[in-house]
Amino acid sequence: TLDYSGASTTFDASRKIFNDAFPDGFAWEVLEVYTGPPNLLFKWRHFGKFSGTFQDKNGKKHKGGGEMLNLVGMCLAKVNEKLEIESLDVYYNPEEMTRPLTTTLVDATQRTIQDEAADSKVGIGGCRSGDCGVM
Repeated sequence: TLDYSGASTTFDASRKIFNDAFPDGFAWEVLEVYTGPPNLLFKWRHFGKFSGTFQDKNGKKHKGGGEMLNLVGMCLAKVNEKLEIESLDVYYNPEEMTRPLTTTLVDATQRTIQDEAADSKVGIGGCRSGDCGVM
């Protein structure tokens, strides 16, 4: 995603990032089961209050204000005759998980030019309207 890289984050580092963001827990539950063994297809939900701090892949810290994050996805779990999981295919939109975690910077001076470009008071390249010394 724009804010998190699962490919370059270890399991332990990922665990710390999300434990820091959700100090009261980030629960997971099965909402509906559509098919039975050996191919279990089900809908799931991850949810929790964002009341901690999320550090994005660029090292910027974002603070939560207690907002509830709800993430819904699907999973196909293949199990053997002992009902042991042999494979999992998990489907969800990762932006729906990380985007809400990046709305409030702990240190507002960490704004990027990209952030400023989204600000209507800031011109192209991060220059404030009529405030650019170099053109």
